Amino acid sequence: MTKNSLLTISILIFGICAIFYVQFLTPTLYGADGYLHIRMAEFLKELGPRYDFHWARFSTFTDNFSDKDFLYHTVLIPFTLFRNIFFGAKLAAALFASFLFLGFYLILKKYSHKSILPFFLIAFLLSDMFLQAISRPRPISIVVLVTILSIHLFIEKRFRLIFLVGLLYALGHVTSLLFILYALIVEIVRFAHKKEFCFKSLIAASGGVLAGFMIHPNFPNNFIVL
Repeated sequence: MTKNSLLTISILIFGICAIFYVQFLTPTLYGADGYLHIRMAEFLKELGPRYDFHWARFSTFTDNFSDKDFLYHTVLIPFTLFRNIFFGAKLAAALFASFLFLGFYLILKKYSHKSILPFFLIAFLLSDMFLQAISRPRPISIVVLVTILSIHLFIEKRFRLIFLVGLLYALGHVTSLLFILYALIVEIVRFAHKKEFCFKSLIAASGGVLAGFMIHPNFPNNFIVL
């Protein structure tokens, strides 16, 4: 094992430990949204995907409720099984932030020279505001990870995976239309660089997002939420 590889592995271990340390530095949740998300996961577990969200009586949710983070709340369900639901929410946030850190490393490994890779990994940990943001029990870590992954898929023209990620993104977060925008940006850059424009990427991205909207359990209310 080279010194560079040993340094990279050390930073990865340190980074994950730092993420968990920041998360459990306080017994309370970072931000207010985390409580909503873990409770909505509990609702999903106990009531199923189609229920009356009567608490938001002065919003469009009164008659047209749609869980805009449906897939995220589905993934959170196992974390509602802890006796202390706050611990479950915090554990989920720490795990998802760690997945983001590891995913960031894997993409760096492909696109960056190994000699500068450790510096990018360290940079991930330098912003206290960013660490607090990914410590909140919100979909932010997963959304950022999907963003990085999607750009890679567009570059590599992995059309089936693009469709699948678009579908999951539409089920998981309200910002899924950005997925199509990422495809367009990548193709504009590809055209500027290689005089090539891959329409299949745009079709796969749009088709995946549309399919996700169509199979959403709260369809067609999810269009109103969007």
